[in-house]
Amino acid sequence: KQWYQRRVRVPNPLSRVLHHLPPQWHAMETAGNHLVELVLPWLLLIPHRGAVAMGGVVQILFQSAIIISGNFSFLNWLTMLPAIFCFDDAHLSWLFSAVTSRYSVIAERISIKQKGKPARYQRAVLNGSIG
Repeated sequence: KQWYQRRVRVPNPLSRVLHHLPPQWHAMETAGNHLVELVLPWLLLIPHRGAVAMGGVVQILFQSAIIISGNFSFLNWLTMLPAIFCFDDAHLSWLFSAVTSRYSVIAERISIKQKGKPARYQRAVLNGSIG
């Protein structure tokens, strides 16, 4: 780990700072690396919504730390993508505007009123009306 920041593919100013951190920091980095890569991926397999979301957060933060340290590897960006699937609608609802939420409420009201029609027709009508 001591020579990692020197061998980095695309070094940046932060790589130099990270390289000159004390050896105890690098030992802690190595232990954290082993924890994230060997132990915490098991969170992704636990059938509990919170555990899976925590596993996704850990993977995204870990890959972000690798990218920020100077290794702008395409593989690190790709590794973040499957972690996004660890989050359900409840976790990601803060990303969407109130307008989107309003349309989902309208769609729900339509489906309650018209139980006989298939939901795909209702979605098609709603999507056509909002553009």
